[in-house]
Amino acid sequence: MLFNIIEYNIILRKAVLNIISPSFAMFTQVGTFDPVRSYFTGDGRQQGFLCYGPYQSLPQGKYWVEYKLRRLDQDQREDLGKQLGYVDINVVDQPNYNTSSVFIVKDFRRQNPYTIKLKVNVPPGSPKLEYRVYQNAGKALQLETIKVYPADLLPGAKKIKAILVNLVLFFFMLLLFTIPWKRFWSQARMRKLLLILVGAILLEVVIYYLVLTTNILSGRFALSSQISSFDKENNINNDHKAGFLVYGPYWALKPGNYRIRFKILKHTTGDSGGNFGYLDVSSQEDPTVGASTELKDSDFQDGRPKELALRFKVKKGMPKVEFRAFSFGNVNFSVTGMKLESLGLNDAFLMANVSLLLCGIPLFLYSKRIEFGQGLTQSQKLKVITLILLAGMIISLSYHLFQGKVMGYTIPFNTFLYDPALRFSDYNQTYDYAAGVTQGKNPYLASLPSVYFPFTFIMLYPLTLLALKSSLFWYSVLTVLTFLFFIYNRTKSYVYPFLFALLSYPLMFLLDRGNIEGLLFLLLALFVYFYSARKYLLAVTVLAMAISLKLYPAVLLVLLLSEKRFREAVLCLLMGFLFSLSGLLFLQLHVSGSTIPGIVGNFLASLGQFKEMYYGDRAGSYDIAFNHTLYNSFKSLNILNPFINQNLFIRIYNSAVLILFGVISWYVIKVETVQWRKLALLVSAMIFLPNISFDYTLINLYLPLMLYLGCAADPNANDLPFILLFGLLLIPKNYFIISSKVSLSTFLSPLLILTLWALIAIQRVKERKLNIQETL
Repeated sequence: MLFNIIEYNIILRKAVLNIISPSFAMFTQVGTFDPVRSYFTGDGRQQGFLCYGPYQSLPQGKYWVEYKLRRLDQDQREDLGKQLGYVDINVVDQPNYNTSSVFIVKDFRRQNPYTIKLKVNVPPGSPKLEYRVYQNAGKALQLETIKVYPADLLPGAKKIKAILVNLVLFFFMLLLFTIPWKRFWSQARMRKLLLILVGAILLEVVIYYLVLTTNILSGRFALSSQISSFDKENNINNDHKAGFLVYGPYWALKPGNYRIRFKILKHTTGDSGGNFGYLDVSSQEDPTVGASTELKDSDFQDGRPKELALRFKVKKGMPKVEFRAFSFGNVNFSVTGMKLESLGLNDAFLMANVSLLLCGIPLFLYSKRIEFGQGLTQSQKLKVITLILLAGMIISLSYHLFQGKVMGYTIPFNTFLYDPALRFSDYNQTYDYAAGVTQGKNPYLASLPSVYFPFTFIMLYPLTLLALKSSLFWYSVLTVLTFLFFIYNRTKSYVYPFLFALLSYPLMFLLDRGNIEGLLFLLLALFVYFYSARKYLLAVTVLAMAISLKLYPAVLLVLLLSEKRFREAVLCLLMGFLFSLSGLLFLQLHVSGSTIPGIVGNFLASLGQFKEMYYGDRAGSYDIAFNHTLYNSFKSLNILNPFINQNLFIRIYNSAVLILFGVISWYVIKVETVQWRKLALLVSAMIFLPNISFDYTLINLYLPLMLYLGCAADPNANDLPFILLFGLLLIPKNYFIISSKVSLSTFLSPLLILTLWALIAIQRVKERKLNIQETL
């Protein structure tokens, strides 16, 4: 992390050139230049160069050039493959070094603005470069930035970062292992614990081997044959026929090293006169992926099955790969096994990190005399949750740094955050919506319409009085300060707020996206603060504002009902209605010709478009990668192995969720008595049960967590499982990219929340039994 900070300050500040700035002479044929925002905007009526220049000399080397383009006239009925223009780099008098890339309608449908990166190799002699953006007729574009920076940021960067990763791991191991081993080595219980840990590691190795080795001939994968068919045991025989005995399954493999092991049984004895076939690996999408070997008669003289292995490497992207066995037809033989193994160093690296986590945390807990079934003090809870957050963050950072900087992998393997090319895009887009309202633009009729409630634009209005970058800065500061003060208020410590902020994955993800969930967290944190202080009028006021921003905080009304605060609940609903009405009036006032029914209709239409965009089966889309809902886990399973019609599943799921939330509400009102557990159930339902809930919403789990950490020690409580669950929910978990962007986190986060619900119910049952025994 320290190296990245140094690299950022030395390179990104010093070496990046922003071409669209007063320092460079840029020109346009079909647009205008905005000197305040430094944007080129096309008029959309004619085709030509939106931007070209500045004929700047660069020294020899490799460079990245980033173009950030925004589409101003999107039409949902357009052909997604229609070309809108192109970007290129013209090395003057050196045409062999030119490079270009076209952009189409589809590029802007999900990412507006859209970032294009080109790599240019500048030859010796410091030639002049021209950076150009060409737009076709009738396509209004806005060019926001052109940035140029070296492709190789620092000499030997990969080696330095590999050393850094290993040093971090080394000192982390010292931190976790040194103290417990010296203090407890002589104890018998310590030796038992070590045996358990060794068993856990061996079990992990077995599970890891099963995960990394896939039996292609299991019958679960789409394999084909030109000359035969599979038998009941999934073996396949050539029957003396010529052709491909087996081929498939066209798997999209991530970058890494692999080995495919074929098991061949030759039925014909004796010498056939040479070779009788071959085995190979191929990919039509990437010709560099390949390996082959001949089936030689001389290797199959003993009548036993023989295993032949082919090693191959996927260098970039996720090309579809097939594994083939070809028969010449002169010998009768069978393919009885095909197993694919991942041999990547990154996978071994992950295994070492997970082993470290498995060993380190139990040893730490044991050294502090923390056991399951034991009630913990506030200090113990804080130490354990901090350790989990620290371990999770170090492991994730080192793993993704290793994949990105050492192995050279790209999105989604080199970061646990969103695509860096789209950083802050949520805020940029929301800012444009809010600023557009004061200019008379309807946010629900934009090219990619807003799905935020009307009251949102009143809340964001003060921030639109600032320039975009200043507005984003102060919004981020407000979010961080809210987080720090809320943690401080519950812990009364100056250290833990900053530790939690530095180690909080949801906070990092929220800042990276710039989503208005930060504003929602501010309101919900104030609600918890005022409600705990019994200032109910202030509490329901901020809760009503939160409901008017995003509807799902309305689940917290159940908390009011559980404590018989009926008047406050009704007052909250009334204020929520008034806040929403004020938002509609604000839009009607600024958007000429609009009416409240019309705005409501536009808003509902934009919600429908949002549903169509995000609810469907789109493997590889970012709504799958960073969506922790129960719906998303089932949708991902359906993508990996289709088992139900998606529209039917949506109807079934929505009905089941209403029933499940009814059960949770009944439990909170009638059964549960502890406030932090009520809040934990409602907040987790709020972020877990909807169809879409991105990882920045996990920040709301700090609301019940802080209440829980502030509770006095209860000798009858089983605190450790709750701490472990909260900690695991708040660390990055997107390991093992299963298919495109479907990762381990897709399934693990819902499982953790379901486990949290079960533990809360179990704890309540134990308390009831204890109360009955004390009464008797």
